[in-house]
Order: sequence, then C-alpha cells, then structure tokens
Amino acid sequence: MRALVIYDSTGKIYYIGYGDTVVPKGLQYCFIDIPEGKQLISINPTNQQPIFVDVGSIDNLNQQVKSLNEVVDNLLVMALSD
Repeated sequence: MRALVIYDSTGKIYYIGYGDTVVPKGLQYCFIDIPEGKQLISINPTNQQPIFVDVGSIDNLNQQVKSLNEVVDNLLVMALSD
C-alpha cells in the first residue's frame, strides 16, 4: 500500500499516512510502497530509499527482550535473597 512518509534529515520517520494525504510544504517527504510483512523503520535521506525490517524479526526481538527481562528479574531475586 502506498504511504506518504514525512522524515527528517537523519531519516527518522515522523508520520506515515495512507489514503488521501496532503503533501507537506517545507518538509522532507516521499511516497513509499510498504510490502506486506515489512515494517518501515527509516528513510535513507540521501536517496529516499526505504529501510525495512521483517515484521517477524521484530516479534523475535520482542520475545528475546521479554526472556532477558525474566532472567534479569530472577537474578535480582536471587541476589536480594542472599
């Protein structure tokens, strides 16, 4: 689906709009087709190329963070009980 993406000079995205959108004046923007199963994480500001990640990889990272948080919690409980 085609999306209007507004971003800054570092490539950080501030807005993604779908459907009828008003093109901003004075802001960096581009239109991007975002493939299914991908998440747009930034824009290369020099050539307006989108930078995507697989949605599945984000889910995997979130699961790893959750697992690591559980390990840290368990270590804190063990350290405090000594």
